Amino acid sequence: MAASRSSLSSWLMRFWPQPLHVPAKERLRACVGILIGLLVTGVLSTAVSEPEHNTPLLLAPIGASAVLLFAVPSSPLAQPWPLLAGNVIAALVGVTVAKWLPDPMLATCVAVTLAIGLMFMLRCVHPPSGAIALTAVLGDASVHDAGYAFVLNPVLLNSCLMLACALLYHAATRGNYPYALFRKDEPELPEKEEWAGLLRHDIDEILQERGELLAMESGDIYEVARQALERAQQRRTRTLRCGEVMVAPVATLVPDTSVRQAWKLLKRLNVSALPVVGEGGRYLGMVTQLELLRRRSTTGRAWPLWPGPGGYRSPLRGMLAAGVVPVSPDTLISAAATRILKSPTEGVPVVDSAGRLVGMLSVAQLVHVSYLDPLNTPTGPASGTAVANSDVATRADKV
Repeated sequence: MAASRSSLSSWLMRFWPQPLHVPAKERLRACVGILIGLLVTGVLSTAVSEPEHNTPLLLAPIGASAVLLFAVPSSPLAQPWPLLAGNVIAALVGVTVAKWLPDPMLATCVAVTLAIGLMFMLRCVHPPSGAIALTAVLGDASVHDAGYAFVLNPVLLNSCLMLACALLYHAATRGNYPYALFRKDEPELPEKEEWAGLLRHDIDEILQERGELLAMESGDIYEVARQALERAQQRRTRTLRCGEVMVAPVATLVPDTSVRQAWKLLKRLNVSALPVVGEGGRYLGMVTQLELLRRRSTTGRAWPLWPGPGGYRSPLRGMLAAGVVPVSPDTLISAAATRILKSPTEGVPVVDSAGRLVGMLSVAQLVHVSYLDPLNTPTGPASGTAVANSDVATRADKV
């Protein structure tokens, strides 16, 4: 019983007005546009029509078209082709059916049904056009006497004038109309674009499977979803800390590791830098390929011929790279981002309060959590690196 009441309550709530996410400025712009559009359309239709013209100079369905063109200009139902083709087709169908079916009730049903069917076929569904077909059937004697002339004036005339007003008004007020639908001849189609695994093609397929006509184009849905994912990721990175995304170091060196050992390990692991730790895992600094090469070039001689300190077999003491500032596990990613990007190495070390090295944070991790992981899934590089490199770390001093 309780479940039935809950279902009934949920169903009744569908009748409650839904919130409109339209700012006051946009609402005012739409209302002013409708006022101008109807006024100009009515005045010009009257001016160009002959005095003996008996049909209505401004059709009631044009008011509904104005709502679409000015209040929801991004809707596929409000674009120029649905407006013009939908209204003209509906008028043609309405006039034709009215001539062949004398029963107004039957003619009305047939005219609207045929008009909607043709609009679906020609991809020009425009809701006010249903009222155009209705007007052609149920109009007064002046509409019936006009015959197919009713299609040209006032239907096509009103539609063209209203469209012209919408184009000029949106251009003057920096509105986006007609809405920029994606064309097939454009390079790098948005459906080819991927954002966190989301493709516009996916949305097209979902809409096709749903089998519903929505008042949003797939490109709009894609953009809304992309921005929502982007905001979710920004919200996440504002609270994400380095300790949550750091990875185990590929390997660690000790101060007594020779230049030869360090160089061979750097080349074998194909990394540009490795951390150096002391007793108890205390972080001492970073050794980079660039630093070793720089020290080599200052002598003008190859490492094997170096005599004394700094030679090929000398320890790494005194060869640590400058400018690598570690971060703590509690440091926010947003705060550490600048430090990571400015680091002379591929990343920065993560050091706990006791000074022990607990992980590394690289540019790859930063990119991953900032752009490639908006759905809060486990960071891919972290889990794989920590497991795969554990054996390498234990053998670093044996090279």
